[in-house]
Formats: sequence, C-alpha cells, structure tokens
Amino acid sequence: MARMTAQLTEELSQAQEQLTQARRKLEDTRLQLHAMNEAQEAPLTRPTYADVARYTPPTSAPSLASSGSRTTTPEPVFCTVDVTKVLEEYIEEATPVAFRKLIENEMQVPGDQPKWRCLAVTRDRGNINRLRVIGRNEVEVKKIKDIIEAKKAPGA
Repeated sequence: MARMTAQLTEELSQAQEQLTQARRKLEDTRLQLHAMNEAQEAPLTRPTYADVARYTPPTSAPSLASSGSRTTTPEPVFCTVDVTKVLEEYIEEATPVAFRKLIENEMQVPGDQPKWRCLAVTRDRGNINRLRVIGRNEVEVKKIKDIIEAKKAPGA
C-alpha cells in the first residue's frame, strides 16, 4: 500500500510538471499570436516626407494665441510635362536637368529676373515619362507653361 501511494504521488508530481509546461507553451503561443495580430494591423506603407511635413504641427508656438484655426502646408503649384512621345533623337532634351536649364534661361532673358532659379523639376513618382515643374505661384507656372510650349522638344 505504501508503495502504491508513493507511485501515485510520483505520477501526480509528473502530471503537475507537464501541466506547468503546457501552460508556459500556451502563454508563449498567445504572446506570439498577439504580436502577429499587431504586426498585421500596422500600416504597410510608409508616409512620404511631404505627407509627414503636411500633417506635422509646427514646433514653434503660434504668434496669436487666440487663433483657433491651424494653417496647413499649401499644395505645391506645378505643371506636368508628358515626354512619352518625344522622338529618340531628342530624348536628351527631355530630362529634368534639360528642362530646368531651358526654363531658367528663358525666365532670365526679360531682364527683370536675372538671377531667377527654377524651384524644382522632378520625375513623377507614378510615371517616369512625366516631369513635374514646380513653381512658386500660379503666375510663375503660367510663364513656365508658355516657355515649355514654345521651346519644347518634338513630341513633348
């Protein structure tokens, strides 16, 4: 009888140890599942610099404390140039660098803006055959459009 009690006690302690190990494994699995769910819910795309700059409040305090409205960064004023139909022999004239030089040279010709510099000429992120020419305001973009129309490469 004593031997049977000792054997049952041993089996009981083994069962308790197995139960403790199963609980640990279950907790580890639960933590892994929770981490996987959080990773799935996180956004897959990173915001662009422009998105962050547009929606991040300025670090300095506003000059008027009573002002309830917040100012946002204005959208840039730009025009788009499609260069998909530019002929092969003129393709070197359809680069951001070439357009920038052309625009700057033409804007400086009238003499009223001898040191005028183009704000930016970039390739469109979605389509590399489109160039974006960014201006400071609508009037400047209108002048830029006129220059591009007059001096563009064949097919642009």
